[in-house]
This record gives sequence, C-alpha cells and structure tokens, in this order.
Amino acid sequence: MPRIIGGFVGLFLGVVWYGVVASVLGITAFPVISAIVASFGLTVDAWIVVAVFTVVITTVFAYAVATIALLPALAPPPAAAALPANPVEGFMSGYISGFSAVVNFALWAFTPLGALGLTIGFLVALVGFLSVLAALSRNPIFQGVLGWSNWIRPYSYLATAFGILLFLVNFPFAVAAFGLAAVRLDLLTGTIETTGGLVGLTGFAGGGFNLGNYTFLSPGPIGLAFQSPFGLPGVSAHETGHTLTVASFGGVFHWIDAIDENIIHSKATSFLAYGEMIPESHIPRPLPRRNVRIWS
Repeated sequence: MPRIIGGFVGLFLGVVWYGVVASVLGITAFPVISAIVASFGLTVDAWIVVAVFTVVITTVFAYAVATIALLPALAPPPAAAALPANPVEGFMSGYISGFSAVVNFALWAFTPLGALGLTIGFLVALVGFLSVLAALSRNPIFQGVLGWSNWIRPYSYLATAFGILLFLVNFPFAVAAFGLAAVRLDLLTGTIETTGGLVGLTGFAGGGFNLGNYTFLSPGPIGLAFQSPFGLPGVSAHETGHTLTVASFGGVFHWIDAIDENIIHSKATSFLAYGEMIPESHIPRPLPRRNVRIWS
C-alpha cells in the first residue's frame, strides 16, 4: 500500500510539473498554472533548468530517504535475502515511479507528433505507473510488457542511449573474441546482452552492468561460461532487473544508483546500494545478496 500511495503522490506532483513545463513552452494552456508561471518573470530557458533540476533533486531526495529507511534492516545479521517491507521505502519508491510515468508522458507529449505522441505517452505512462502494484510488478507477463516498452520510453534513454553507443563500439570485439554467442536477447525483458569485448570498456572482470536495454558482461578468464540463464538466479538475470527498474524508476534513478554503487559504496558492499537491491529482486540470488521486493 505505501508504494501505491507514493505512486499517486508522484503522479499528482508529476502532473503539476508537466503543467508548468507545458505552459512555459506554450504547448497547453493551464490558466492557473500559467498565471503563477508568469508571476515569476523567468525566461523559458530558466524554467527548463528548474524543470530538469526538479526531476533530479526529487529523485535524489526519494532515493536517499529510502536508503536511510532501509539501514536498520541491513545492520543486524540477515535472516533472509529479501528485506522486510518498509513503509517509508515503499512510499518513496512509489513516488519515483509515479513521477517517472509523467516524465515519460511529457517527453512524448512535447514531440510534434500530436495525438500520436499523446497516445504513446499515455500508454507508456500507464504501464510505468501500474508497476507500483505488487500483483503486476511481480508478474512475469507484466514484466515482459514493461521491459519491452522501455525501448519507447524517452526518460529511459538517459541510460539506453549510452547503451546503444557502447554496444555499437563493443560489438565487433565481443564477436571476434567469442563469436555470435557473445550476444544474446532476453525475451523476458527485451534486453540485449553482450559478453566480453574491449578490455576495460565493459566493466571490471567477473562483473557486469546495465545501460537501459543493454547489458554488458566482463567474463574474465571463464569466457562465455560467465553467462547465466536469464530465467534463473545469476548475473544475467540481475542485470535484466535493471532494465525493469529503469523502465519504472527512470533514467535519473539509474545514474544515482551508478554513483551509489561505484563511489559511495566500496566494491565489497556495492550490492547493498539501494539501486542494486531493487533489480536483484527480479530473480533473487541467496545471501549475502539482498533484495528489495519489487520484481518478485
């Protein structure tokens, strides 16, 4: 329930945010919002900066509060890999998903596609918002819809665009090393996985990372044996959990997690970053891995 309530709060504030941006850009007139906007006397460019800052700072705030709320559960010796439900974390995660749904709608609505852009935006926003419902977020069929819809989520392209570029650069080197078996498609989430390639470009040896609908594995000396089945616990399933998380939580959340995992945490404790424990719930691994139950 806290995640649902947070989702509606995020949705409401996101709609207000959309109203401000739409009014500033002259796309849609909201009389009350337009009057308030005009009273500040800011330029369009200044309002755009405010809009972007709002998305970033509210996501950072919600991420930080959720992280702090989970700390007591991480302190004692863990009894299970799944953390107990926490109402504060649930509310904050729902808030991020609700707000992200509106951002995706807005980015489609701001295109020159007219009714088509509004329709696509509404559909991707609806799917993203429905991910606040545990009965759906933990359903493999819904996860497939959410993961594949990530390809048309403009907010997710804060991560996916970098994934496309890295994939194009790394692809010939990965195939040269391991053949076409180095590249796999996860039908469960619509994620393209590449194993190996340029040394140092795809992360530390024996690990992996995700950029939207692209996953990159650095196998070290074991080669393709490092790949794990997408439908079973393992590094591949964890990384596709990031695809689902980007779809629901947005591109800014993805990069906050990257900072949290790689800078705030050490390599030994990176799996305890909040943004890592959510995708870990996709197809969870046993202790010492921990997960926040969003996707299972």
